[in-house]
Amino acid sequence: MAATIPFNGLTNFTTLMGETWRLTSSLAVTSTTSSILTSNWERADTRGYPASATPLGTGMSESSGVFTFPATGIYLVLLEGYFAYSNSTTSNYSGVSVHVTTNNSDYANTNRGYCGLTSNSAYESTHLSSIIDVTDTANVKIKIGYEIHASGTVGGNTNDNDTAVTFIRLGDT
Repeated sequence: MAATIPFNGLTNFTTLMGETWRLTSSLAVTSTTSSILTSNWERADTRGYPASATPLGTGMSESSGVFTFPATGIYLVLLEGYFAYSNSTTSNYSGVSVHVTTNNSDYANTNRGYCGLTSNSAYESTHLSSIIDVTDTANVKIKIGYEIHASGTVGGNTNDNDTAVTFIRLGDT
């Protein structure tokens, strides 16, 4: 007798969704700080991405650093942060984070990824992933945060995915 494995994948293929957003320019940070990346986001549109920046399916929307999901479902969020320091010491570190709200108001940090910088003119990147259950597109949203110890740069580039976030809808909620 064969085992039955439940599958809660996509049942409505019109709601397929996948796309990447990136920071278009670097952000210089002059002191130890953590904050939300509220500006300079764009859909990836060069080097293999559609020139029109057209997402697979109905894409995410973004306003002042708040990302809104196009449909309910289970989403995989892949985040990469790129950082640079000049004259760094072994105590420097940087990180990125995913902040989620389920009521369109109160955001909580759900995941962080850090890297340590250990030499002069050091460059590092960190990656993390989160799975978000979007039960209500009006209320479940995310923001991307960063944290830098000492002074440094959050990398951004309109032609490369230095600091970038990819959204993939995995299945129905």
